[in-house]
Amino acid sequence: MRWFTRLFTKEKPKEQPHHTLQLQELDAWFRAKVSAKLQSVKDDTNRILAELHQGIQAAKEKLNKLETAHLQNPNIPMRAKQFMEGNREAYIRAISRVLPSVDANELEPLEIPAFTQQAKQRFEQLARITHKPYTILQEFLANEAVAVARSLKAILAIVERLEAHYKAAGLAEIQAMEQAISAISNKIVQKQTLAKSKAQLEQEIAALNTAVSALAAEKQALMISKRYRQYTLLKQEKAEAQQQLKELEQSFLDHFQAVEPALKRFAKRSTYEERITRYLSHPIAALMNDDGLEIIPVLEALAQNITSNAVQLNDRKEKKTLEKIQFLNQAFLDDFRKKHQAATQAMSGIASRLEMTKVEETLAVHNQKLTDEQYRLENKGLQLAHSRKELEKIDIERFSEDLAARLSSFLNEQVSLAL
Repeated sequence: MRWFTRLFTKEKPKEQPHHTLQLQELDAWFRAKVSAKLQSVKDDTNRILAELHQGIQAAKEKLNKLETAHLQNPNIPMRAKQFMEGNREAYIRAISRVLPSVDANELEPLEIPAFTQQAKQRFEQLARITHKPYTILQEFLANEAVAVARSLKAILAIVERLEAHYKAAGLAEIQAMEQAISAISNKIVQKQTLAKSKAQLEQEIAALNTAVSALAAEKQALMISKRYRQYTLLKQEKAEAQQQLKELEQSFLDHFQAVEPALKRFAKRSTYEERITRYLSHPIAALMNDDGLEIIPVLEALAQNITSNAVQLNDRKEKKTLEKIQFLNQAFLDDFRKKHQAATQAMSGIASRLEMTKVEETLAVHNQKLTDEQYRLENKGLQLAHSRKELEKIDIERFSEDLAARLSSFLNEQVSLAL
């Protein structure tokens, strides 16, 4: 009765083999899995290629017959004969160029798609090129031309059979699997490279942060130092000295500018034109270089010319100009020169003492270093953000799960990939 019981007992489904693989061994394992199939396909491919070669040789024989064929009616006009010969040569030449390019002694199975696609394209081009000569040859050497055309059609049929053989063997799926395995390997290398770059950037950023903090601390220490306080006092002293010098110079200019219009008129008619021009161009520089106060005789001569109306001014300007000339006497000018020289020397002394503190030089160096390091820090931060973003995109776990599912379906075996 066991046989009767078995009729109503469901057989347990056969368990699929299960493989757990490391990613680094996956490529070799898969190649071993499909090697038998690839070898079988390769053997079949070689048989088809042998047929293709025979077909090409047969086509060449047909071309030779066409080339040596004679017209059944030798009495046709010479012009028609030449016309036929030209088209026969063009037809044979075009086909002879294509035949070697579609002949292959050996092909790897995964090379078949590129080969068949290229062969079909060349036959399409050949058909366009030979359409006219073939049509003309049918009027003269129809049997030979048709024989060649049939041999070409037979070759194309073999190429199409090779293409169909590739598709039927599932080689496209094998190639897709190999590409997927290569892709995940590339992703792993890319992720490792990015992770290494990220770690390096993090180290560099940490070092830059330390450097920036150290520079900031050095600058802060300088800002609260005795040297900096001395520098600040000197800067204040310099500003006060500059203001005093500015007020001193302005006091002279206020007086001198009142006599400038009269000096301009007087310069053209006097022997003091060169001296007056120097004062009109740069009054203070001219006075400080005028050790002999040669401007005094000029001012005295100007006063005489104004009084004698040789230099004419309206009453109000005449009075004001004469008052200013009287004010710009030797005592005033000597006093101004001494004060100006003293103020200039004081300014020079302050500048020397400021330079001796080296504060400005030190601050400039620190600020430049700080700017450079902060710029580098900013750039490294952007690079790090980019590396992190790219790393997040590479989900090896998801890629491996997808690939394992595809492999399991393709091989009809359970495949797991260990990370």
